[in-house]
Amino acid sequence: MKSLFPPLIAVGWVSKTHGYKGEIKIVLTEGISIKPNKEPVFIEWDKKPVPYFLEKWADQGGQAIAKLKNIDSETAAAELTGKALFFEEKKVKRAKGSFDEKELIGLQITDQNGHPVGEVLAVENYNQLVIQTIVNGKEVLLPLNEDTLLKRTKTSIQLLIPEGLLEFYLGE
Repeated sequence: MKSLFPPLIAVGWVSKTHGYKGEIKIVLTEGISIKPNKEPVFIEWDKKPVPYFLEKWADQGGQAIAKLKNIDSETAAAELTGKALFFEEKKVKRAKGSFDEKELIGLQITDQNGHPVGEVLAVENYNQLVIQTIVNGKEVLLPLNEDTLLKRTKTSIQLLIPEGLLEFYLGE
């Protein structure tokens, strides 16, 4: 079944309410810039994107203050806190050198010494990007940021894995 919405991309999340008239503070994903005009933003409810039209959008460099139509109280805005924010993919601007996290899925992971670690199974955003992989049958979450991403090729990524992190997950 064809989606009713254009292809969407996660651009951030609602961090908290702002004031008492229904405004929200949005933290944008690093390297992403959006300039909403008349098109809606989408907020995920029950794993489905729900469109919201904007009354106000004030970009604050990596963050934004937004007022959504029909969200008119602090209580209504509070229900959005922690939810992912999506925008039409073709209208998202990326900083030079940034990439869509989905591009990493399936790549092989090596550590800072070139030793194989696993395959990127998923990339999640928990206020920071995290890569999910399986090592020795156990799920492992590895931080992904400009400090830990050492190298990226078409088939692999090399990560600086914090000392003791793999041992923690593996119970060694």
